[in-house]
Amino acid sequence: MRNRTLVIILIISLTFNLAVVLSYLYHVTIVSKTEEYHFRPPVWEKPELKEYTSKHREQIISKHRQFLEMRREFLQLLQAENFDRQRAEAQLDKLIDNQMQMEREMGARLIEIRAQMTAEEAKDFFLAPHLKQRRDELRRRK
Repeated sequence: MRNRTLVIILIISLTFNLAVVLSYLYHVTIVSKTEEYHFRPPVWEKPELKEYTSKHREQIISKHRQFLEMRREFLQLLQAENFDRQRAEAQLDKLIDNQMQMEREMGARLIEIRAQMTAEEAKDFFLAPHLKQRRDELRRRK
C-alpha cells in the first residue's frame, strides 16, 4: 500500500478510537451521575414503616392505575373524529378530581409516615437523593 493510503487508514482508526474513549468518559462522568438522581429515596428501615407502606401500597397503585386509565380515555376523546367538547371537559374534570384524590391520599400517607419518625429520620427520608449526595459531599469536605 502507498503511504497516503496508510495515513488515511491510520487517521480513520484514530478517529474511531477517540470516539470510543470519549463515549466511555462521557458515560462514566455524566451519565452515571445523572442516573443517581432518578432513584427514589429508600424506605426507612424501621419495621413498622415497612409494614405500613407495604399495606397501603396496593391502594395507591390501584388509584394510579385508575388515573392512567382515565387519562387514556381522555386522550382517546381528544383523538376522536367527532370531537365532543362538553364530553371532553367532563372527562377532564373527572380526571383532575381523581388525580387530586390520589395526591391527597399520598400526602396523608406521608404525614402518617412522618408521625412515626424522629426529626433526624424525617430529614434523611424526605431529602431528595441528589440533595443527599450534595449534603454528604459537603460534610466530607469539613
